[in-house]
Amino acid sequence: MVGLTSPYEYLKAVVAGAGDERVLVLKGEVDLHTAPLLAERIAELIAAGLRPVVVDMADVTFLDSCGIDALCRAYEALDRRPEALVLLRPSPIVRRVLELAGVDSLFTLREG
Repeated sequence: MVGLTSPYEYLKAVVAGAGDERVLVLKGEVDLHTAPLLAERIAELIAAGLRPVVVDMADVTFLDSCGIDALCRAYEALDRRPEALVLLRPSPIVRRVLELAGVDSLFTLREG
């Protein structure tokens, strides 16, 4: 199929670090097509017993309702404890979208 690309070309989701110091580092767009990758990587960290789950969102350039849904589902899987899901260095667009959606208080937003 000419011209079609994998949606995962638009989002890189890599777990960095080791042991209890693992961070899910995102780069690119989180949307309808890439949100399943985000959800899958977060679920892997939850299944591994990692607490808190830390997601570095400094290089996220787009976040839509599907990405918000993936984050909210992770929040629910972590017993609805804001301190259990840390969004590290959220880009200005991520911060703004979370605020507009009214879900920013569900997560711990940390700059460093």
